[in-house]
Formats: sequence, C-alpha cells, structure tokens
Amino acid sequence: METARRDGLWDSLKQAVLSGPSTSILPFIEAAFLGLFFEPARAIGVWLQTIWLGALGLSIFFYFRKFNGSNLWLAIAFTLPFLGIAAIWQYNGGLSDFRMDLHLYLLMGTSFIWFLATYCTDKLYPWLICGAFIGLTCLARTYAPAYYLITLVPLVAIRFIKPEKISRLTLAKNYLFLILTAVLVCGWCYIAIFNQVYQYYFFNPADPQAHLPLHRSIKHVFLTIRNIGWFPIVFVAALLPFNVKYFFKQHNAFSFWKRINWKVLWLGLAPVLFLVVHGAGLNPYVSMPAVLGLILFAIHPFKVQVHDVYQSFQTSYIKFLIPLLAITLFCVAAIQSVQLHLNATGGRARWLELNNAMPPSQEILKAIIDDANLHNSSPTNFTTSYLSVINDETLQNIFIFDIDLKRKHIDPGLFNRLSKTSVFYKVSDGEWSNIPGNSDQDKVDYLVQTANESVDYLVIPTRETARFVEKRITRNISSNTQAQEIRDALLRSRNWIAVSDLIKVSKHETVAVYRNGQRVQ
Repeated sequence: METARRDGLWDSLKQAVLSGPSTSILPFIEAAFLGLFFEPARAIGVWLQTIWLGALGLSIFFYFRKFNGSNLWLAIAFTLPFLGIAAIWQYNGGLSDFRMDLHLYLLMGTSFIWFLATYCTDKLYPWLICGAFIGLTCLARTYAPAYYLITLVPLVAIRFIKPEKISRLTLAKNYLFLILTAVLVCGWCYIAIFNQVYQYYFFNPADPQAHLPLHRSIKHVFLTIRNIGWFPIVFVAALLPFNVKYFFKQHNAFSFWKRINWKVLWLGLAPVLFLVVHGAGLNPYVSMPAVLGLILFAIHPFKVQVHDVYQSFQTSYIKFLIPLLAITLFCVAAIQSVQLHLNATGGRARWLELNNAMPPSQEILKAIIDDANLHNSSPTNFTTSYLSVINDETLQNIFIFDIDLKRKHIDPGLFNRLSKTSVFYKVSDGEWSNIPGNSDQDKVDYLVQTANESVDYLVIPTRETARFVEKRITRNISSNTQAQEIRDALLRSRNWIAVSDLIKVSKHETVAVYRNGQRVQ
C-alpha cells in the first residue's frame, strides 16, 4: 500500500507479484489497489477476508435457496454454520489474524459451492463463477492447484464417463469456459513466478515434503475437526433426526446408496485423506479445504431437494425452531470468540501474556530505530533469534501499522529502508533438516554465520528466556529447540553490541536489542 501511494499502482503490482511471498499473491494485489485510496491499517486485512466470507455466505445461501428448494429461513439456518466455524473465529489464525490459509476455506469453499451448482442448472453462469473463484483461490494460495487436482479432477472425469442431464459436448464446452476463466484470473501469475512455485512444490522441505508416518499424519483428521469447531457439530446433531427419518423411508439399500451425495462427501474427505496419506506436515490450517464439504454433507447428505428431507419445516410448528437454533448458536460462538480475543486465554496465549506484548514490541522497535538513525545505515534489517509472541513478523506488523510510532520516531527515508529478515524463522522439521550441516550444531553454526553476514539488528533473549523457550515453545517451531545454543553462539562471535537495556516481554521472556558491529558502524 505504501508503494502504491508513493510510486503508483504499476510499481506496487510488480512488487506484489515479484517481491511478495510466492505462495500468496492475492492479498498483496488487493492491497496495491487499496493503497491508492487508504493508508495502511491493520483492519484492512480483516475487511479483505470479511468480503470473501460474505461471498461464501451468499453463495451457500443461494445454493440452498435456488438450487436445493430450501425455504428462506432454512437457507439462512443452513448458511450460518459455514460462517461460524472455529477457524474463522479463533484469535490465532482466524479472521482477526489475517491468516493466509483461511483463503483455502473462504475462496476454495466458494468455488466448491459453485462447482456443485453446475450439477443443478443448465445455465452457464455457475461455471464462470466457479472458474473465477478457482482463479482467485490459486492467486491467494499458489499451491491450491494440488487440492483442485485431488478434489475436482476425479469428479470431472466421472461426469464425462457418466454425464447427467447435459451432453458430453456441452460439458466440454462448459468446462472450457470454466478453465479459461480460471486461467484468465490467475494464469499470468504462474507464468511470472513459475520458478518460485516450482521450487515450493518439488523442493520445499516444509509441509508438502514432510512425509510424516501415518501415526503422526492421522492428526490431520483431528485438526480438521478442530477447524470446524463445536457450532457446526451441534447444529448437525440437531438435524440428525430428519436425515435418519429420510433414511428409513427408503425401500431398500440400493435406493438409499443411490441417493447419497457422493460428490459432496468426496469434496470433504479427499483433502484430509490426501494430507494423511501423503504425510504432510502438521500445519493446523492446511486441512481447510475439507471443512466445507464435510459440513455440507452432514447437513444435506442426499441427492434430493432439501424439502424432501426437511418436509416438516414447511408445515409444522417447528418451522422456525432449527433457524432459531442456528442463529442462537451463531451468536454464542461470536460472543465466545470476542471473549477469547479479549482474554487471550487459549493455548500458548495464556502464559505468553499476548495482551501485554505491544509495549515491549514498541520498545524493541524504538531501540532499533534510534540506533539506525544514529548510524544512518541503509538499508537496515532486523530479526529475532527465536520465535514467540516477539518475532520478526509481529515486529514488522507493528512497524508498518503503528502510526504513532511512525510519526514520532521514523523519518520517511528510514521507513522505506527498514525491513525484517527471517534467518531463524524455521518452523517445521523439514525446514530445519534443509539447513546445511550434518548435525544440529552444524546447522546452528550455519544460521549464526548467516546472521553475522546479513543481519543488522537482532533481538536476543537472556539465558533464562532461551531455556524457557526450549522447554515451552517448541511445538511446530524447530529452531526454538536450539534457542540456548543459538544465543550463546551469537554472543561468542563478538559481532553483536547491545543497544538497549533488558526489555521484559512477559513473565518468562526478557530480551535485548543488539547491533551487528561489523555491518553497522
């Protein structure tokens, strides 16, 4: 956004595509356009994904109302569980956190809905909308084609083998429109960053190439359930009597199995089964593509109109009972989420005291900025030697969006020069194993050498903090397992000069800011 305001839209778009993270392009393109009209603000990330959440909700409502014969209130009731999954409401990785992987649910889920809509009408517009959202999903997460390959391609093949309602020629024409729309939206991006995407798919040792054993990768099933959360599960349980009643109305097993909506079930099962069988790294968010299909199948598992299963909603006194239940559960989930955000009481947040992290973060940045101004270094970068509530990502976020800090301490030149670097940001076992060296000590030596050669300012913990980090903050953060040795090796190198007093981050964390005496003089 700053680049758009300073250098214009074209330069900002080039930076978004060529200089941004190769796995997520769409948010930076959106930011480039918004930068023409707005200053950077934390809320923009929330609103960007809220727009896509609205698109998902409208698509689901339209799917039930237009294509599945739902009455108005039932369509609303069926839509709310998709908007109230735990992954959206949680403070760590949810809508408020602008987690990039959330696009795998918001955008890919919308494309799935419109893909299913193509089975319900002979009109062309669902195909075009589906193609557009496939393209947007691939821009948002450039590894999304892998998910589409395992979810949609088998269904497309089956549809050609056994076409329903329309001829194979019409199918081919419609799929051509779908593909052309998707390519028009995202194809140019894959051409521009082909090498980066290729490296990620085939050589990145993190989540895609972790190859976990089955007893570990099976945890993706539980992570999927955690992403769904209690609201959709309770709501689906309330619908169970209607589906059971419809089940017993079938005259024989063949009639029942013929009515199962296997397409929806496949969209729910295929992504998580792929992660389990492939042994993908335990990123808690990569199972997002499975969520929509699983909830949709649990709500409406049959290839019939909704009113065939939920006839009592049309005439009985409970017509508004299930919609009222959905609205009530949605409100409870929203209130619970607000409370969690206010208290930050879940998981690691309790003992990391997230609510108190802003003042020490500002103090760290002020120490870096004051010293960088004093030495007039250009360009200037910073990082942290370990990861917790204080890390280079959060510091960069505060540096960009904390307007008061920017106005008080940063001249325009330094604001354009100061940036984060991520030498020690090794979160997965695969990333750690890819660091040159045969032993952990060799890898630590390599990271320390890299920091000595390329980092200007470094946040280093005290020995007690490093010991705490190794003991308590190592889940999915491989580099933290060597926090003490990294700290000691950095200080042994005698390159680093303290430029701040000790800064207390939380009850268990105290750090200091150091300048690289060899690079910044």
